[in-house]
Amino acid sequence: MKRMTINVLCRACVAAALLSAGGFARAEIDVFACEPEWGALVAEIAGDKARVYAATTALQDPHRAEARPSLLARARSAASSGVPLM
Repeated sequence: MKRMTINVLCRACVAAALLSAGGFARAEIDVFACEPEWGALVAEIAGDKARVYAATTALQDPHRAEARPSLLARARSAASSGVPLM
């Protein structure tokens, strides 16, 4: 599996983080965003309650992101940080 479209997963993680950032007793949640714009939005809203990782830069096409093992590990870490996926 060389290429993988992960935009839906990214948007679900961002939506879950936005909806539940204030409702958890945990100090921080991990958020995985495909696009830096979504990552910046979460970082601005959640502040120090979220650790945000953007999979691409502003110059990259998020639909062409390589599904590297490190990228999948980051997505898996964000999905298992206690925030339910929608």
